[in-house]
Amino acid sequence: MSNENNNNNINSKDFLIGTFIGGFLGAAAALLFAPKSGKELRQDLNHQADNVRTKTGELRDTAVEKGTVIAGVAKERTEQIKKVVSEQSVGLKEKAKSWKEYKKSCDEAVAIEDEELTDTIVEIDQEESTAPVSQLEDEVIEIENIEEKEIQPTNV
Repeated sequence: MSNENNNNNINSKDFLIGTFIGGFLGAAAALLFAPKSGKELRQDLNHQADNVRTKTGELRDTAVEKGTVIAGVAKERTEQIKKVVSEQSVGLKEKAKSWKEYKKSCDEAVAIEDEELTDTIVEIDQEESTAPVSQLEDEVIEIENIEEKEIQPTNV
């Protein structure tokens, strides 16, 4: 589809160029073959040349004005975009810093909890290893008695 648009643009461009060249050549031929004296023909040519210079100058001035306006708008939009990007980058930096601090505090909390858990495990291991064997046997017997009571049917 873009290839078709490209061909249409080229054909339109060629047509416009051909129209301008044909118009210019037709006007020149009309002036040259018009039944006028040399003096009148030179005056007409000078007059037409002045008209072309005037119109060209006007078109140039218009193009310069529009170019200046477009440049001003582009500069203004660029400044607006620059400001928005700057504000957003500051916001993103602050969020990143905040997340980094949050992660650091979470890591510290996890480290503290890990240390406390390790200490608790060590204490339990020490208690178990230092507990007298007779105390452990008493606890086993007590657990067995509780299990037997739960298993025995009750008299109603």
